[in-house]
Amino acid sequence: QDPRMAMTEEQGDGLTIAVFEGTTHHRFWIFTKERLAELRAEANEAACADVNEWTNKLRRAATDAHNPDVALGPSPGKKARTDSEESAAQVDCLSLQEEQIILEYYLEGVFSLSNKLKLPANVETTAITFYKRFYLYCSAMDYHPKDIMFTVLWVACKVEHYPSRYLNAQKVVLNENSREFSFDAPAFADHGNIPIEHLLRLEQVLLQVLKFHLMVHHPYRPLRGFLDLWAKGSDSGKLAEDVKAKIEEKATKLLRDWMKSDILLILHPSEIALCALRQTCAKAKMEGLFDAFVKDAVGSSAEGVGKVYETIESILAAHKQRVKGEQLKTEATRINAKLQGCSNPEKERSHPQFAQLEEIKRKEREAAKEA
Repeated sequence: QDPRMAMTEEQGDGLTIAVFEGTTHHRFWIFTKERLAELRAEANEAACADVNEWTNKLRRAATDAHNPDVALGPSPGKKARTDSEESAAQVDCLSLQEEQIILEYYLEGVFSLSNKLKLPANVETTAITFYKRFYLYCSAMDYHPKDIMFTVLWVACKVEHYPSRYLNAQKVVLNENSREFSFDAPAFADHGNIPIEHLLRLEQVLLQVLKFHLMVHHPYRPLRGFLDLWAKGSDSGKLAEDVKAKIEEKATKLLRDWMKSDILLILHPSEIALCALRQTCAKAKMEGLFDAFVKDAVGSSAEGVGKVYETIESILAAHKQRVKGEQLKTEATRINAKLQGCSNPEKERSHPQFAQLEEIKRKEREAAKEA
């Protein structure tokens, strides 16, 4: 039996969790590796086209202001630009590879800030998932990943009701005057050096791109479900409470590391959880007990779980090929400098020419009405 079908629902926090296959997570946010590559390429290509279109409009407007004989397009008595002149004005945009490097750099920033804020695993994973989903349909040239990094963390805290729902949440002090981090919009804006109105606007942009699908199904809950089921087994295969706690801690740590990859965009949470449990048990020399549990309690087979893990290994292997460490930092610095010259002036309101472009668009609308 497919391990993702073994547990169709589970009880948690007094609420019955719906069958995963009926959720927006499954219906809209599970992809093949090939489809993920296509979406990212399409977002990069569309952003390059937009950046060139709007940048050239700004250039033409600046030229026309100094030379009224040059028109935005051909018209009687005025000199029009040739195609060669337009093509010569192409902006040096980010390549798809450069975009993935800068996104990876700020994804590490999400993890780093999550550790500083002592966020629970589910809040961290929600933020990471929002970040990855957002950049399937948008480009770093549209919205700078530094700003989105703080936005996804802020929205994830709201979605997961953190810290209000967590009675034992640790108090966090990040600033020099020893004030506690308040986990509200001003706190995130201040820490990220982002104007509060900019953060709130990006929150709306994020929600629209995510199609308001805010429920993220994490692998941590099915992991606990599998362990609870194992602990309630027969005496011969029953999992002791102290062993259960150690396995859950190590498996959760493994899952948090796996979340850096595209794993939650490709596989079901219960598949991921069962494979993390498998690997944790293997390191603890408990393969035999795990295989018996999978067969008797879950209704799957060790071979079936092994095949799913092969997919996970390929996803993790692809992620390990990406630029890391100091090389990532060096490349990100270079790409950040390049990004200053190819950000989208239409979408980045902090762009120095945003207001000018809005004026051009207003004049175009008026001209269209008169025509």
